[in-house]
Amino acid sequence: MTVSQHDLAHLAALIEAAQAHAGRLGPEVRAVCGLLEEALTIVRELQSNGGKADEGLRPQELTTENDE
Repeated sequence: MTVSQHDLAHLAALIEAAQAHAGRLGPEVRAVCGLLEEALTIVRELQSNGGKADEGLRPQELTTENDE
C-alpha cells in the first residue's frame, strides 16, 4: 500500500500536536503518550520507506539464519 508523503506529514503533525496536548495533561495520560510515540515511530518509518509498508521477507527468502 502506498501513501502520499503529504498525508504522512499531515498525520505526523497531528500526532505531534496530540503528544504536546497529552503531555500537558499530566502523568495520568502517560500510557497515551507512549502509544502516540509508537504511532509516530510507525509514521516516520513509512516516510523513510517512501510511504510503502515494509512487508518483510518473501517466503522463499526465509531461512533459519535470519530467524530472530
